[in-house]
Amino acid sequence: GPIAAGLVVVWLLWLVPRLLRRDGAAPAGRPSPAKAMRLVRKGAYLEAGRLYERLASWEAAAAAYERGRAFMDAARVWEHQNQPAKAARLYEQANEFLKAGEMHARSGNHLRAATLFQKAGLDVRAAEAAERAGDLERAATLYAKCDTFDRAGELRFRMRQYAHAADLLERAAGRLRRVPQDSEDFHHATRTLARRCAEAHAKAGQPARAGAVLRDHGLEVEAAAHYCQAGDWDVGLGLFLRHQQFDEAARLCQQMGREAELHVVRGEQCLAEAREADAARELEVGGLWWRAGEMYQRVQEYARAADMYARHGDEERAAEMYLAAGDPKRAAMALERLGKRPEAAQYYRQAGERREAARLLQDVGDHFEAATELLAVGGAEEAMALLQQVGPESERYLEATILLGDLFLERNLDGPAREKYERATALRPIGPDFVYPTYQLARLQERQGNVQEALRLYEKVVAEQLDYRDVQERIGDLWDRLAGTTQALPVREAGGSGTQAAPARYRIVREVGRGGMGIVYQAEDDILLRPVAYKVLPDAVRDDPRALEDFLREARIAASLHHPNIVTIFDAGQTADAVYIAMEYVEGRSLQDILDEVRILPLPQALDIFRQACRSLIHAHRQQVVHRDV
Repeated sequence: GPIAAGLVVVWLLWLVPRLLRRDGAAPAGRPSPAKAMRLVRKGAYLEAGRLYERLASWEAAAAAYERGRAFMDAARVWEHQNQPAKAARLYEQANEFLKAGEMHARSGNHLRAATLFQKAGLDVRAAEAAERAGDLERAATLYAKCDTFDRAGELRFRMRQYAHAADLLERAAGRLRRVPQDSEDFHHATRTLARRCAEAHAKAGQPARAGAVLRDHGLEVEAAAHYCQAGDWDVGLGLFLRHQQFDEAARLCQQMGREAELHVVRGEQCLAEAREADAARELEVGGLWWRAGEMYQRVQEYARAADMYARHGDEERAAEMYLAAGDPKRAAMALERLGKRPEAAQYYRQAGERREAARLLQDVGDHFEAATELLAVGGAEEAMALLQQVGPESERYLEATILLGDLFLERNLDGPAREKYERATALRPIGPDFVYPTYQLARLQERQGNVQEALRLYEKVVAEQLDYRDVQERIGDLWDRLAGTTQALPVREAGGSGTQAAPARYRIVREVGRGGMGIVYQAEDDILLRPVAYKVLPDAVRDDPRALEDFLREARIAASLHHPNIVTIFDAGQTADAVYIAMEYVEGRSLQDILDEVRILPLPQALDIFRQACRSLIHAHRQQVVHRDV
């Protein structure tokens, strides 16, 4: 009816516009080549291409897309039709470098594919394509750029660029070591890489680096041969021997004509077989001195061991072995070469080479010990010179001072001896364990006839050590001498006018000089048989009791001073006719005699005289004595 007709009309009105929009205003009905061609003529290339695709007319579709610059659609059509070369060209025009590269690779154009992959930023795929294309230089460069060092190194190896290949392979091996994995496959891969790297180093003429790579990866036996080829036999043989590869090491030594190293290998083999004496001899022939010394030491051939250590340069071990062999002299020589002079001196002393010991001790500044060594062989004069170099800052200064006193005393140099003993007592006061210098001073005083002073000093010794040496006997002898000595007997004329009477003990020889304080004679002490200076004082002193007492007090004070620059007072007293004083007689000229000849003294000579005078005054001041005439 009318309703049904109306519904049909409405449906048609709805359907027709939609059909027109879907087909681009193409005529309704099934697609046809004619419609597609009309679309091409109208410039609707995209619609034409789609229509051709629906018609399965692929070449026409691709052509329509290409004319419409829809290169991606055109390339897609050719890729679908398995035309990779045509697809590659169109993908490239569409700047789709990845797809273009893939198509070129499918078509066998790997070189162009490499370029396009590189444009796409895919260096690894570019390198793989370049490698397939045979452009190994380019491939290796690209592999290295993206840190694929193993492949880069392998390609450089194939190009016989061994040094470059070795560097790349070593970097690859290093990266693997930094990320270790605990699997057998991983260890196998890393060792394979290390071996390839070592092969490249070896072919590049770098056997030492080849050995280092193998050693770093635990392939020490393989590394050993490379080290030996590099001339580093110490390392190479060490690796062989560590793994007891004696036969392989010996074969390599024979092959390379290394006779000395062959003996070393045999020595180590003997040692592994517990034949230490044979090992020592082989190692000695091989020039491995220290190792040979160690073997000789084990078998207690100490002299041979010492020689080996010495040849190696280990003088300290050599010295130990010489001592074990009973040869202290050679031990000392070894230590001297080492620069250990005090220790060397000790062994020279043990060997009886005292002068050699003294020489070394003197070199190191130990003058006291050097002097004692010289004294042991009769070199007293040299010893004295050394002892005089021991300064107050030395801890041996006191001993040196006492020893010098003894040496001076032995040579009858009483003045220097007394000065040394007095200095010793000043450095260390007398005590129960230190009486020797005081005892020696007492002996000096006794020898010089100063009985009272000698008694005083001996008694100081007794106060500290009652039975010290022969001090009791000496004190007894001195008292006996005092009891039998007459200090003022009747006088006799001494011949010559104007001479004063002297005690019978003193025999006047000649007048030396005179002045306002009396007359000085040279006299002989008939009891002690020595010359003295015998001074007779003016009558004014003798006749004035107070003056006489002052004089005697001053004489006692002067007698207490003992110094090389102070005349020693031996005796003082009074006879019926005179007051006298007996002093040390010193041969020589007076200062006045010298000034009479030379009006002005040279400065060094004048200073020397002045210093001596000052030393005597310093000594007096230290004894609380002041010289009031200075």
